[in-house]
Amino acid sequence: MSDSGLPVVGVPKTIDNDIAVTDVAFGFDTAVTVATEALDRLKTTAESHQRVLVVEVMGRHTGWIALHSGMAAGAHAIVVPERPFDIEELAKRVGERFEAGKRFAIVVAAEGAKPRPGTMVFDEGGKDIYGHERFAGIARQLSVELEQRLGKEARPVVLGHVQRGGTPTAYDRVLATRFGWHAVEAVHRGEFGRMTALRGTDIVMVPLAGAAETLKTVPQERCDEAECVGDMSPRPRARRLPWGSVKQLPTSAPAPASSSGSDHPSPSMETVLTTDRFPDLTRTGTAVIGTRYVGDAERQQLVTDAEANALDCTAPPRGLAAVSWFASTDGETVLTLAQWDSALAHDAYLRGGGYAAPLAGPPRYRLHRSLAEEHETRVPGCLITAAFDVDGPERQRHLVDSLVAVQPEDGGHPGAISAHFLLSADGTRVLLCAEWTSIEAHQEAAEAGDHDKGHDIMSGTPGVRLTHGGRYRLHRSLSLRLP
Repeated sequence: MSDSGLPVVGVPKTIDNDIAVTDVAFGFDTAVTVATEALDRLKTTAESHQRVLVVEVMGRHTGWIALHSGMAAGAHAIVVPERPFDIEELAKRVGERFEAGKRFAIVVAAEGAKPRPGTMVFDEGGKDIYGHERFAGIARQLSVELEQRLGKEARPVVLGHVQRGGTPTAYDRVLATRFGWHAVEAVHRGEFGRMTALRGTDIVMVPLAGAAETLKTVPQERCDEAECVGDMSPRPRARRLPWGSVKQLPTSAPAPASSSGSDHPSPSMETVLTTDRFPDLTRTGTAVIGTRYVGDAERQQLVTDAEANALDCTAPPRGLAAVSWFASTDGETVLTLAQWDSALAHDAYLRGGGYAAPLAGPPRYRLHRSLAEEHETRVPGCLITAAFDVDGPERQRHLVDSLVAVQPEDGGHPGAISAHFLLSADGTRVLLCAEWTSIEAHQEAAEAGDHDKGHDIMSGTPGVRLTHGGRYRLHRSLSLRLP
């Protein structure tokens, strides 16, 4: 309508909360509250009948309602569209509750959640007359599978459209009122073709066209949070460490380090602190990479320095080669890159903290292809990232090969130093890490259209979805080595 010349000012209203240009859309809080209250009530009947209840909530393409309501209600498992699940692992986790003496389990599933390809027979449901995906009922299919695998009674519960109605929460009422007031003010100012958006606690105006460009999907770090605090199985209290895993908090004074056979070296390990050296992205082994929202530039520095100083003052885990912290240029996030000698070394560290490897922590990657000059001497000034969800290992390789094929033979913009394509170990993600001389050089290349061919491949390849990306500057770097 706006493109047709009509004077339009928009407000973000969707219970799915999947509009990327606003932190929250009104309607989301009410839907989460309805789902959470339902889950609270369902716990009583699940426990009295000693059943597994699979509760299906709305979320066609994104799992925000499932994530928030599941965490709020203390669900024992959450499955979302962004992360295809493994039915065997899900059944194992739910089964651990019963083995520990618990009498029930609650699984929350977004309606668009799907299993990893080949892990279970799954009814896709087909298409409606408009070409939209018609779901066949994730709760029904999951309850059948879990009952067969666990030998426990499992029942599906579909909340359906009850999430869309009813009395809005106080938060949604205030947010909708603020959106409406700012939208009317924009009309008075003649600011058409724009939309209200929530950024932190402020209401801002953004281009209306940007609202439909990308979906705001659940990032991996939010899944990691749910994994760590969820009641999936009896586990010790834990804290997250910056190098991509979790470690059990000691309940008594730690025992002296042994001289052999330990997953953690003695304090004689030499730790070399470097603050101006980019990590070697061509290093072989396993890279554990995660991003975290911290809010502002001051907290970026505080969080990064605290983690780097803690690691620099303690004996690092065996097999951890280097850790680097990058701060996003918008001041909101921190990217942590932990480089391990091997996946086995990272597995051993996770098991040392009481967690089943490699389930805990950010995703693990391995280098697939690199584009760089053989004798490159330029010093990187920034790191540009783009992360994609893909539908399997074959699609991982196809996407990377397609992007490499359109790169200019002369190296392109003089500010481009290198590009490294990393594939997640579970076959569901691709991460592009590009080194540039400066943020300004990358911006200049983007404005000149140097990236257009790559963007066309990213947006036009079936089974590929861009989830997030960013521009980062190196803040701290630790290189670890034995003396």
